[in-house]
Amino acid sequence: MRRSALVLACLLPCLASAAPTEAHCGVESQMLDYKHVLCTFPEATEPRSYTFVARFSGGHDDTSARLEPTIDHKPMACDTGSKTDLFGEDGDVELHCRFAAPRAAGAELRVLIRWSHAEFTDFELVKRD
Repeated sequence: MRRSALVLACLLPCLASAAPTEAHCGVESQMLDYKHVLCTFPEATEPRSYTFVARFSGGHDDTSARLEPTIDHKPMACDTGSKTDLFGEDGDVELHCRFAAPRAAGAELRVLIRWSHAEFTDFELVKRD
C-alpha cells in the first residue's frame, strides 16, 4: 500500500505537466466540398487571440467558400478584419476568422469550411500576440 502511494505521488507531477498548453485542431468529418474542424483550448489565465485560416487553390470566376465558426456549440462572430466568405476570386485564396479564445479549459471551436469550384489545400490555427 505504501509503495502504491509512493508511485502515485511520483506520477502526479508528471500527469499534471502533461496537460495541453496549446490549442489543438483536427478534422471531425469531411466530404468533397466541406470539412468540420474541431479545435480545443487549454485553460488560460490571460486572454488569447487566434486566427483560424482556411486556404484554397484554383480559384476562378465562380469559386465560392465560407467559414461557419461556433464556440461551445453557439454561433461565433469573428473579429473585425476577418474574411469568412468569398466569391469569384482567382488563384490561391484564403479565408480567416480572428477571435479571442475562451479562458475555460476544454472550450471547443468548431469550424465548418465549405467551398465550391476550388481545391481545399489546408487549414491552420495561428496564435496572435
